[in-house]
Formats: sequence, structure tokens, C-alpha cells
Amino acid sequence: MVEHLSDKNSETTNRSKIFAMVTTLKSREYTPHAVKTFFENTKLNDTDRFILISNDDPNASTFQTKLSKRLELINNPAPLSFAANVNQMIDLALATSSDLYFINNDVIFSDNWLAPLAQGDDRTILSPVSNREVQYAGSAVVIASKHVANTMILKAPMELNEYLASPRMFQALAEAHSKTASGYLPLLVFPFFCVKLPLGVMRVVGKFDLSFGRAGGEDYDYALRAWLAGFECKLALGSYLLHFWGRSTWAGGPQAESNYDKGFLKIFEEKWGKALFQFALQENDSAITSDPELNNLRQTGRLGELVRRLKMR
Repeated sequence: MVEHLSDKNSETTNRSKIFAMVTTLKSREYTPHAVKTFFENTKLNDTDRFILISNDDPNASTFQTKLSKRLELINNPAPLSFAANVNQMIDLALATSSDLYFINNDVIFSDNWLAPLAQGDDRTILSPVSNREVQYAGSAVVIASKHVANTMILKAPMELNEYLASPRMFQALAEAHSKTASGYLPLLVFPFFCVKLPLGVMRVVGKFDLSFGRAGGEDYDYALRAWLAGFECKLALGSYLLHFWGRSTWAGGPQAESNYDKGFLKIFEEKWGKALFQFALQENDSAITSDPELNNLRQTGRLGELVRRLKMR
């Protein structure tokens, strides 16, 4: 069920915001494009901050340009896991009474990406949609000759050079998306490639679980913990980003996904049980569809209770 802004209070609109992004040596080719499009397409208030965390990039200071003069750089003494990097930003957000936006460095920002997130309430974790969920295709055609000047297909995954071949086409497709999509879609879990953690959520749910390792499962774990604590997780359908999908987590190489450490899967199943493991990480909802009561909880949007019931299995 898609909900609309009129159904919720805009409690976090004027609160200070911390935007945080991690760059690594192996994924640094994505970072300048993420930083550039962020500052081109994000209107910052005086108290907002953008923090770039260098996990292992000795040249991260080169991302501090005239365009990104408000970029603050943190150099980790040693590389930290995804969860540990988020946690140090949660500490900062709590200390400054700010909302936290934690963002992968393998994204491209569109003009209207922030507004649907900033207007959310204080009890809801929000994420934009991306080419992972919604794909588009766009072409520029010379009418007289019917010549196709260029074409862009927003697929998943997508290579950086495909975006660089026609960056304005992406912005045009994102603008078209924002004119046709709106509202908020509740989901049990979703990847935290770009996530807004409101202050109210962080004060109760706390920090990310560090036991999942370098990266994997801790975002879904946090979402489930939020549902259990009485909060919600939703996609902001009017916000659209281009996500190169996995380049920041899998170290940037085209074959890196196959080498990705999947030891977190066992940790997740041991913590949440087989039913939630299958649903969240294997997209197998048979435990829900085979049980009329559980299926009714999902259909009626009572996802917190659904998590509680599935965790018992």
C-alpha cells in the first residue's frame, strides 16, 4: 500500500542533516561523480554537513574542490566495516541532534532526490528508489533525419562509462520519474545504499550490529530491529538515484561480487531464524504465503507484527 505525504507529519524537514559517504581506494573512480552530483543537486541548509570518510584512500583530499567546499574529510586510521562507519556517524548525529543520510559512493544524484526524504516523519527509515527497482530507457532523436543521437538504458547493474556517455540523459529520465512517482511504500527490508535514519529512530534502535563482518546483512538487520521497535521502513517513490550497484561493497571490480564474503548469511539466519532469513535474504516468502494469518499481516501492512511472528519460527 503506497502512502502519501499528506498522511504523515513532516517532522524532520527543518532538522539539521548529516550526509555521510565512504570512499575506498578500489572504488574511488565513482566518488568524484557522486560528490559532484551531490553538490550540484542538493540544497544544503547552514547547519547541514557533508562528510566523506576515507577508508583507505590516501588521495581522498582531492575530492575537496571549489564545488564541494563544504566537504569535511575523515581519514580512518585503518579500514572499517560498513557498520562501523555508519556507527561513527550515528554517534555524531546523536551528539548534534541531526538526521543521518548514509550514502554509498557509487551513486549519481538527481535534482529532486532529497525533498521526498527530507519531508518524511521522525519514525520512518527512508530510501530512494533506483535503477535496481525501476529501469528506464531514453533516446535523443534528430527529427529530420530520424537519427538516434544517443540512448541510455538505466539497467541494474550499470557501468560507470554508460552513465558518462550521456549524463544529462540520466537527469532527464530522473526528472520524468519525479513527475509520475510519489508516495511511500512500506517494505520489511531494503538495501541501505542511500538511507535516511531519523534522529527518533537512532535514539531508540541505536547502532548497527558489527557481527556481520565487512559488509552484508547489517542493513536488513537494522530494518528488522526498527520494525520490532515500532518504527517503519519505506521507499520514497518520488526520489530516484542511479546506483551502480555493489561497486562500493564489492571493492569496485566487475568480478568482485563472486569473491564477496558471504559468511554473514549464517550469522543472519542464526540471529533471525530460518523464515526471516529466507524472506529477507533469499526472497522466499513461502512461510508467509502458506500461512493465512501471516499473509494477512503483510497485506494489511502490520509488518512489525509480521517480523515478531516470523522471528518465532
